[in-house]
Amino acid sequence: MSLPRELSVKDGRLFQKPVRELDLLRRNEVFHKGVSFEGTISLEGVKGRMVDL
Repeated sequence: MSLPRELSVKDGRLFQKPVRELDLLRRNEVFHKGVSFEGTISLEGVKGRMVDL
């Protein structure tokens, strides 16, 4: 999938970064480390049908 990006030019080089409005969608971060799994699992704090990894 593609995300809207903000473009800028510095020293003749093109830079791109996601638009700031996307930060509003990324709050209440949930972090899990060292999780191994097979099949379907459930992680605390993760719910819904979509997740941003």
